[in-house]
Amino acid sequence: MLLSAHCSETSPKRLCTITMVHGTWGGGQASSRWHALCRAATALFRAARARFRSVPPDPAWYDEGSLFRSKLESELREADIAASYRIFQWSGGNSVRDRARAAEELSHQLASDPDNANSIVIAHSHGGNVAFLAISKLGNRGANFHLITLATPFVRVFPARHAGSFEFIGAMSFFVTLGFGLSLLHSHVPEPWNRALGLLGPSDWLADPRAFSLTPHVLSVLLFWPPLAVVSYLLAHLFLNPSPRLSQLVEQTEARASRFSKIAKLEQLAGQMKAWAWRPFNISKLANYDSTSPLAPNLLVIRGIDDEAALMLVSGSIGTAISRIAVRLLSSPKVLLFLVLCHIFRFPVHTHIADWFDQYIMQAGYFVLMSLLCVFLLTPGLFNSAFGTEFLIGAARCEIAHDSTPDSTRARIITLKTPDQQPRVQNSALSASSMHHGIYNYPSCGREIVKWIAESVR
Repeated sequence: MLLSAHCSETSPKRLCTITMVHGTWGGGQASSRWHALCRAATALFRAARARFRSVPPDPAWYDEGSLFRSKLESELREADIAASYRIFQWSGGNSVRDRARAAEELSHQLASDPDNANSIVIAHSHGGNVAFLAISKLGNRGANFHLITLATPFVRVFPARHAGSFEFIGAMSFFVTLGFGLSLLHSHVPEPWNRALGLLGPSDWLADPRAFSLTPHVLSVLLFWPPLAVVSYLLAHLFLNPSPRLSQLVEQTEARASRFSKIAKLEQLAGQMKAWAWRPFNISKLANYDSTSPLAPNLLVIRGIDDEAALMLVSGSIGTAISRIAVRLLSSPKVLLFLVLCHIFRFPVHTHIADWFDQYIMQAGYFVLMSLLCVFLLTPGLFNSAFGTEFLIGAARCEIAHDSTPDSTRARIITLKTPDQQPRVQNSALSASSMHHGIYNYPSCGREIVKWIAESVR
């Protein structure tokens, strides 16, 4: 933590403590290898830009000497308010768990402030979620804090329960897609496997009924379909996590097992499987905070027009919409019946239709449909990962609410007008950021903050 104090030359009437919290990717330490790679690429870009432009790199918005900090200090002096500044550094990882850990550390820091202190938190981007979550951990003291958020996408997570048919269809889509992919290898797959996979993908014997013999195919299916079905079921629970039923199955298995046959590693594995099954509920506990309670902080929300963070909100909206459509469509008994009938009647039908229609429409169309179904099931996680890496895998049951303003009865919302394009100057630290997400560099940002502080600070 860095601590610096600033006092006006005259004796001020009001004192306040300002804690500044950065957003995603702004931390001093990387939380993962991917985070470290992004930080290294950003640092390389800034170094190259500073090299070719022959100017020093821009200081962070919260550092002393930055455009925002200089403007804020100047406005506070004019309002006759003295402030001490402290910078809260966290990993900045795009992760629900990283934000939860940061909130825990920040809450301890804020708890050290005296009860009668004018404690103000200025947070940018996801730092606003960190600060809100930290203040919510302070209980009765939360209402004494003042929170200012800059371009924050307020995120809440709501776990849901899906129908059993969604779980079955998810496993079935993986089953057919895996079989179709393996059948494309054909010559690289042993003959018993090839016979079994022939029922899942295009094969030579389907085009020629005389080459078909029922007995070896039935034996191949009995031998090789069960392992593929188990793998598909586990993959569905790994990527989609469609229901907590896996946890219930594990508990039933543990209850029936003999005490003498229990093994420590198996018990550990069972614990991990149960934790994974309840993953959406655990994520919601880490991400959510109460913004409508009387104990919520006094809030100032500053947002801009055409903020780059809005793209993330749109991304999450698309992911949520696709997730709802997928659940509504794939939970329908009619869809389940249609897929089962397509799979059962593919072989009897192919003997009565033209070969080209069978090979290019019936067979190929069915497998392309199931493969697209897999993509359809996995797409929401890809979109929702913009809110945290936890949503990429195993969080299909998470519905995400994301807004530019939270539900609050103690909030003032200010939308800043996009500043006019300013001429470039030699010192880039004195020029406004070209990124709308850098709303702290808007000319009116510091003025609006100090105006609100002057009304809130005693």
